[in-house]
Amino acid sequence: MSGLPVVFRNAPFVAEFGGTTGECVPVILKEEAVEWDLGIMTGSRTFWWNAHHWPLLAVWRGTEILRHLEKIEDGDLCYASYAGLRHSHPSNAGYIRSITGRIGGRTYRQIFSMKVPDEIIQLILQNIQQLRHYVPSYYFELEEEIELGTMAWHDEFAELGIRRAEELKKLKRFRKLIDSAVEQRGWAIDSSATRLVEYTLLHLLEKGMDASYPDDVLVVLANIGMEWADKRFELYMSDCLGDKKKTLAVLASWLSARRQRIDRQSLREIAEAALSLGQPVS
Repeated sequence: MSGLPVVFRNAPFVAEFGGTTGECVPVILKEEAVEWDLGIMTGSRTFWWNAHHWPLLAVWRGTEILRHLEKIEDGDLCYASYAGLRHSHPSNAGYIRSITGRIGGRTYRQIFSMKVPDEIIQLILQNIQQLRHYVPSYYFELEEEIELGTMAWHDEFAELGIRRAEELKKLKRFRKLIDSAVEQRGWAIDSSATRLVEYTLLHLLEKGMDASYPDDVLVVLANIGMEWADKRFELYMSDCLGDKKKTLAVLASWLSARRQRIDRQSLREIAEAALSLGQPVS
């Protein structure tokens, strides 16, 4: 039996496992940090496959997948974990086929359209609050589920800086520009700094500044004005705020490459606009 704590139990089902047929309970076991394991409980024993660094939602979907198997075979805990990923590497296709071939494609698709239970959402929120640092996998995964409509909105999401579906929709219009600008600054597109730029951009849109500036200038303004990020986003602040003069030079180069030419007066006006943004409203 595993010494790891069981943090979630799905509904029991009957299947053949270990040479006998009986009641099985698919469970999630907690390791450390963001590590979760998929397991099966039968009587007093727990069998598990180690799923280090896998998203919790993938392991939860793995518990749902197991419930549709009539026989749990060697490797199925591993394969169900792979099959629970919403985005899986092509090299995992064989593992996923071994599952979908037995539960059927329709059932597999239905699992991915299921609403995430509140118990799983609370586990994620507790884990984020305990970690006290930015974990890109959690944020992107949660926001994707929110956008797809498979996860209900919780007030705690806003406190942690997770965006609503309508905010994510607004950002899609600027996606390529944001990615291009932050890469020019040497940041990863899934970094905490990029997230701050996005929050500032949403603030500019709330103020109606898209009526006065074209999209690429708005992205520059968001990069310059990101220092006014709300205190609730303290998880992202770390070391992403650099020298403003250097920031202006890098962004001027980026904007010049897009527009062929930008004069000092235009850049000065952009900088002054950013400085006049004020503190974003929480």
